[in-house]
Amino acid sequence: MEPTASEESSYLQTKSNRTVIDDNTSMGKACSNAAERILASVNGTQATIKFNEQTDLSCAGVLLSLPALLSNGLLTHSKDFKLDKGYYSEEIIFLCLAFLSLLRVKNLNRTSCIPCGELGRVLGLDRIPEVKTLRGRIARFTAKGDVEQWSKKLSQGWMSPNVRLAGYYT
Repeated sequence: MEPTASEESSYLQTKSNRTVIDDNTSMGKACSNAAERILASVNGTQATIKFNEQTDLSCAGVLLSLPALLSNGLLTHSKDFKLDKGYYSEEIIFLCLAFLSLLRVKNLNRTSCIPCGELGRVLGLDRIPEVKTLRGRIARFTAKGDVEQWSKKLSQGWMSPNVRLAGYYT
């Protein structure tokens, strides 16, 4: 007998178990966190990040890049793009886009080639956002936040420890 979505976190999961769980969810592909998704749609609460023990998780190697992404300031100024409340926070969107680029996803339509539940578990969620959600969030980032100012702040953060080398980085 295969596990249900509610039994998902009670034992060590393999890829075949996760595939069965992802295919048998009531809200769509890999949406096993139905309660939090309903709460997010009603009162705007964000998803709780929760990591479970997994075996043979696809794309998990991108987690090795997380220290480098954080030390380079990926999430330092993410609050400059404060969005309306929703299931996916600004930080999750930034991390998802960074991981997708590290996985060499050239455009957002190609995210369908990556199992959404697998990459979602890498982020500590049930699935990654759909293409429509990612595009909408990117559009809101560019409309609400000043991308040039964000880029300038990141550059200043990178340059401030080595001001004397500034001419060599251009």
